[in-house]
Amino acid sequence: MCTRLDRYSMMIISKYFTDMSDYKNMVFICRKFQEIPEMFHFNPISITLNTQRYFPNVETLHLYNETDKFLPGYYQYYVHYPIPLYKSIEINKRRRVICPLKTYSFSHKNDKFLYKDATVFVNKAFCHIREYIEMDCSNIIKFGHSCFAYNNSLVTITLSSNLYEIPDKCFYTCAKLKEINLEHIRMFGEFCFYWCDKLSAITLGTNIVKSAKKAFDGVSSIKNVIAPGVKSVDFDVNASISYAFCNIKHKTVTTEYDKNVLPDFLSDEIRTKVFRNRIGLSDINLASTVTVIEDDALSCCDMERLDLSHVISFGVQNYMTRLTAITLNKNVRIDNFWEYTGLKKISAINTQKVNVKAACWMKDILDENLEVDEFYYTYKDVDHFKGKLPLNYKNFKTIILDVNFGNYKYEEVEIPMGITMMRCSAFLDNEKLRKLVFPTSYTKYDRLNFTHLNLEELCITPQPKLVISNCPKLTSLTLLDHNVTNYCMFN
Repeated sequence: MCTRLDRYSMMIISKYFTDMSDYKNMVFICRKFQEIPEMFHFNPISITLNTQRYFPNVETLHLYNETDKFLPGYYQYYVHYPIPLYKSIEINKRRRVICPLKTYSFSHKNDKFLYKDATVFVNKAFCHIREYIEMDCSNIIKFGHSCFAYNNSLVTITLSSNLYEIPDKCFYTCAKLKEINLEHIRMFGEFCFYWCDKLSAITLGTNIVKSAKKAFDGVSSIKNVIAPGVKSVDFDVNASISYAFCNIKHKTVTTEYDKNVLPDFLSDEIRTKVFRNRIGLSDINLASTVTVIEDDALSCCDMERLDLSHVISFGVQNYMTRLTAITLNKNVRIDNFWEYTGLKKISAINTQKVNVKAACWMKDILDENLEVDEFYYTYKDVDHFKGKLPLNYKNFKTIILDVNFGNYKYEEVEIPMGITMMRCSAFLDNEKLRKLVFPTSYTKYDRLNFTHLNLEELCITPQPKLVISNCPKLTSLTLLDHNVTNYCMFN
């Protein structure tokens, strides 16, 4: 069955053309389509002085972008792009112009017009402005980013039912804002209500389609949430206000802004710096709901027990010297685990291997058959092993750079096979050392000049830039790589 387009149907289709050539081709295709351009009372595409003759019956000239001109001879004009409020007032003195997107910034303030006459607030429109305590924005359909940022006077604001987005940092640190109705808002930007610490009441709607995780970051005073029909929200909720969202599914995060909240609070995440340097936590256990602990969240606190069996992501924590017992799992990775010098018990749940870089002395307190990702020989190991290096340690690869064996005067030292990183001058202060054997696994030297005043025998892998110098008593040298051609090793 063949279907033919009538003239009116084709007119509807032609409204979506984007170029004048499309209309020309349409007219050439069929004679009955020749009158379609004459049927338009508005221009469906941008026109110029040269092309306006193709639409002879246009009454309202539409300007689709800023390059379009106000051609003379039309009843009225419709501007589709944003235009400053003061400019829209000025051009309406000479002609009838409809401007649905009238922009405003406080820098354009003038006694002749008010912000209420605009429909769009540009980026940072009221940033750092402290003139308004109350604002009626019921005509404003769009806010720019950082629109009211650092506005420390704003207490209340009325939003339009046609405003659908609160953009990034819109109310950033509006310290006096008390309540706001957000029932028509569909999208929340990043940090849009950051540190609005006086915000105590909000109203939410059921049409939220997108929300940044940290939209309400730093908000810790909300006591009343009106959200009929809202079952869940995607933005994170601070621990100190989570009770206000008790009937709404959400993720609870503990932040540094949540005062009087302890690690045993039923939170999902603990953000950075929350319990850093905190004392009084020695008898507190981590809540079993916590799955993410960010960098520095627990650094230098006095927690003694840490059960990470339920944690998925564990950031770098420093100075955890008061911790005595820890439970790990296969997800947690701790690259500075060897710094946890106060540990007395290390256990793991549902795994035989943990992703930690442990000190050698920790092997004595590991659960039986528990394997670690790597062993480090640390300054505490020097005294623990009385200056000797442990043998038969699986995954023993590193002797940390600040280790010094000067207090233990052994005449012969053999570095275990598998060591890939150490300071080659670690035995420089041992004046009794006569024989030193490096393993073939050690090839990356921290310095290029090896010296020792009393060493007599040396076993080492040569490198192109390694120089052995100032070893006056050296009588025996064993090279672990016979390919020493063009190596300049002695000075």
